[in-house]
Amino acid sequence: MQLAIAAAARADLDAVMGLLREARSWHQEQGVEAWREFDLARIAADIDAGRVYIAHGTAGVCGTVTLMESDVGVWAEEQGDAIYVHKLAVSRSLAGRGIGTEVLRWARDAARQKGRRWLRLAVLRAGQSLARRLSRHA
Repeated sequence: MQLAIAAAARADLDAVMGLLREARSWHQEQGVEAWREFDLARIAADIDAGRVYIAHGTAGVCGTVTLMESDVGVWAEEQGDAIYVHKLAVSRSLAGRGIGTEVLRWARDAARQKGRRWLRLAVLRAGQSLARRLSRHA
């Protein structure tokens, strides 16, 4: 699938929140408590700060990811050589089509353009099989 990935604008807030809520519900259906309820104001602030990106496919917005330059709360051993992936979500109706893989590849390239060696993604123990799949593609 051909994607266009760009920084989200405030006008994209509803689409981003919809993707995140859909992904959270799907995780819960799988018995995984991966994410707490999303704070609309925090997501809006991340959009305003240029940290949230959206993927557009032929059917419109189909994915989102938040990229952080720092994540001391999760990665205590930060060395300034990574970009940190948060809130990666893909429309469930398009799951299995490689959108998440393409978004991660794009994020990897964005990290390299900023001179960062690593793209880091923290997952819960329940998501280890997902982490292994993702690491093969990014």
